[in-house]
Amino acid sequence: MVSTVPGLLFVFWWRNRKKLQFTLAENLVNPETVFSTIKLKKRFYRGAVLGYFVSKYLLSGETRMTVSQHINNAEILAYWFLTIIAADNYLDSRCTSDAAAKQFLEQCLKTISGREILTSERKVSPNYSSGFPLNDMKMITINLCNLLHEKVQKWRGICEEQLLIEKEVLNKSQNEFARKTDSLFAGQLLSLKQFELNEKYNWRWYYKDVINQKGVNGFLAPLSLFKISPHSSQSYTILETSFLFLNSAYFHWQLIDDITDLEADTSLGLISAPGYLLISQGQLAERLLPFSVKGEDSNSESSLFSDISAYISESCLLEDYNEQNFSNTFLFKSFQKDTGRTDDEGEKTENLRALAKKAIANDFIDFSMTLGELCERRIQHKASYIDAMRTFNKNLALKSISESKVSKRIINIIEIKKRVVYFQSKLKNLDDPYLISSLRMINEAMNRTYILAKQITNA
Repeated sequence: MVSTVPGLLFVFWWRNRKKLQFTLAENLVNPETVFSTIKLKKRFYRGAVLGYFVSKYLLSGETRMTVSQHINNAEILAYWFLTIIAADNYLDSRCTSDAAAKQFLEQCLKTISGREILTSERKVSPNYSSGFPLNDMKMITINLCNLLHEKVQKWRGICEEQLLIEKEVLNKSQNEFARKTDSLFAGQLLSLKQFELNEKYNWRWYYKDVINQKGVNGFLAPLSLFKISPHSSQSYTILETSFLFLNSAYFHWQLIDDITDLEADTSLGLISAPGYLLISQGQLAERLLPFSVKGEDSNSESSLFSDISAYISESCLLEDYNEQNFSNTFLFKSFQKDTGRTDDEGEKTENLRALAKKAIANDFIDFSMTLGELCERRIQHKASYIDAMRTFNKNLALKSISESKVSKRIINIIEIKKRVVYFQSKLKNLDDPYLISSLRMINEAMNRTYILAKQITNA
């Protein structure tokens, strides 16, 4: 019996030690990058344990499943996590054109979804004691894709030969896996725009077009492979709903991950959530500054109020933030209540100013300023950040982010204590031990990221 975590870790280490040594050789990775060997091995083993619990839960109706078969499924999730991390790092290295990157990810998709093996110009020795040249992200990704291909094909063989699942059912689950992987890769390709200093790429663009494609499918895509019966499909829906709820408890896992990776991303010239939030606040401040200094006539103000309201309501994280209680905010909830219009002209002006401050103020000091002072301050932070990113001045860019307190806004707006307490109480209504174990592992991973992000923000 190896279903205890220490027993599972030993099994996964023994089964994969040579493959991991080959793929993630110690001399392979620059220790100054995020892509570190130790970090990736930890993710592999955590992913494998999580994958085992998920497989046991989703496939609990398949009584013919053996422990070794669940372990194979667990390794699908583990190698999947490493593959998408490697592919993301390869794209971030900017060592290829956008067109070539798109073609490469299309090849990866064919391999991962079980259609063909990825090859490269270089002949790779099967000797697991060897490794690839320093920082060869493409070769790492190719090798991981092929390992993942082996695991997916083995799972299909188990389904056909031992579980006697019809090919039509397997094709459907594999096609869903391919669609979600394709969506994730589309998000990774779109994220190449994060290297461009173009003001149309702001917080609204990043949140609506990039984050969900990358973050959510990064967990859900491979689980589609296990939807082989009505029972497993129903279990998948419960797991998916629980995961999305938990993800929302932290607003979005990708946001806090962006804070922990801020220094490394900035070194690469990549803009992430804190940078995009600052750019959007600066754009709002530029629009508001004329009003804050001299005011406008009622028609102009009415138009401005409508414009600002629409921008904020579509951008979230710019909405429903006040100085009374930073940690007790819930997006999309009290916007109309706090900033609703009346026929009184003075009331209109006060509401517009309150709305504007809530969108661009990030701490108590900001709320103590006049709107004009705050607008000028945020415009200055935005200009400084963009200039620093344009000239690859990492320290100045990080200073602009730090002084603007945008990372603090992200951390404060997460209702971490209340939402996680609610999540933990919700677990009491679940009765499957493997589902509970899976959700607890996900929560622990998100909470580790949150704590690290909070420490970085408060440093």
